[in-house]
Amino acid sequence: MSENDEYISYLLSYIGETGNRVAFSKEETQAKIRLVNEMKKLGLDVYTDEAGNIYGLLYANNEKNDSDSMDVIGIGSHIDSVPGGGNFDGLVGILSGLAAIKTVKKEEIKENIAIIAFECEESSVFGKSCLGSKFISKQISIEKLRAITIVSSDFDDGFGLTYGEKLDECNKYLQLPLLNKIINFKTFYEPHIEQGPMLVDSNKKIGVISSIAAPIRVKFTLTGKGGHDGTVPMTSRRDALVGFNELYNIYRGLRHRMDINDRLRTNIGVVDIENASINRIPGKLSTTVSARGLDENLMNKFMEELISRVEVQLPDLNIEVHTERLEQGKPLNLNPKLVDKIRKNAEKYPTLEMWSGAGHDTVYMNKICKEGAAVFFIPNTGISHENSEYAKTEDITLACHILENLIKSE
Repeated sequence: MSENDEYISYLLSYIGETGNRVAFSKEETQAKIRLVNEMKKLGLDVYTDEAGNIYGLLYANNEKNDSDSMDVIGIGSHIDSVPGGGNFDGLVGILSGLAAIKTVKKEEIKENIAIIAFECEESSVFGKSCLGSKFISKQISIEKLRAITIVSSDFDDGFGLTYGEKLDECNKYLQLPLLNKIINFKTFYEPHIEQGPMLVDSNKKIGVISSIAAPIRVKFTLTGKGGHDGTVPMTSRRDALVGFNELYNIYRGLRHRMDINDRLRTNIGVVDIENASINRIPGKLSTTVSARGLDENLMNKFMEELISRVEVQLPDLNIEVHTERLEQGKPLNLNPKLVDKIRKNAEKYPTLEMWSGAGHDTVYMNKICKEGAAVFFIPNTGISHENSEYAKTEDITLACHILENLIKSE
């Protein structure tokens, strides 16, 4: 086992002790405390910002930079997971970055480096994704960010509280200084597990990503009328779950009629029945539908048609419909020069040209990087957002080696 393998194994057991790191949970806070400790051991200057993102700064030529602004190469990803998620989604980008820093800091590097752990990349707690990177890229103000409320009733550590309240609670444990300088990003690199089976199935080691799909997400709230399931006659019922069944049939039929196949990846992610009980007629429920792809026109056409049909057909069943647009993403084509740079630095490994169906913080960092941002993949078991998610230490080390080469080639 190489020195990098040993260090990454240690980081996985130390920082990634638990794979269930829901944003602002006790588990995520513990992981952040350990991450900060490790950054300080590496001699990095560690800061946070108003959104709770964590920065570990390594200065060019190992000489501290006290100026009001600095140009940096960014590396990182997120530390939070979905409920019951695995140990590698997001964390691989941070751990491989730390391992690369451990190596390159022994030399005189020409560029300042920032390792970043983004806050709240997953949408499972607040119903919105990539909140930390949206703040950095000025896509959301601190006032609006702090006011967002927890929407997941499965999050048992603060349902109904705001982002700001949970962040303040977390900061009591971290005790980090606020970032005191302007960071100008030259580039940003995000190593990541694939989250799908293509690398494993093709026996490839590195996924070279040229484009990133972006999601459109819509929430439907269906309101009928609840009641006792043994006393309300069938002819008098307004069962919200029957309304959902109609919505699902519209969704499935629309995919078939539009002959979408894999050009658009769609999902019904949540079905939340209000006050569900074994003997209660479902009176109200909410559900989310997402669509991802590289064809923005197809994404919009599918979702607009779905909304139109649901809003017309469900009232015929005496079910009220409220539609809320949660997210309107746009697919991103990455800077070809940056993609080619990754391709060349990974050329001694078996590579696969790919596009990413999952969104990443890279999408928002790309907006503020002078030369763009890029994500690249290493294989996992083909499963993500599950406890069975797994990536080999040796593959994380490959990501580390690519980062080292990218840093040295700047």
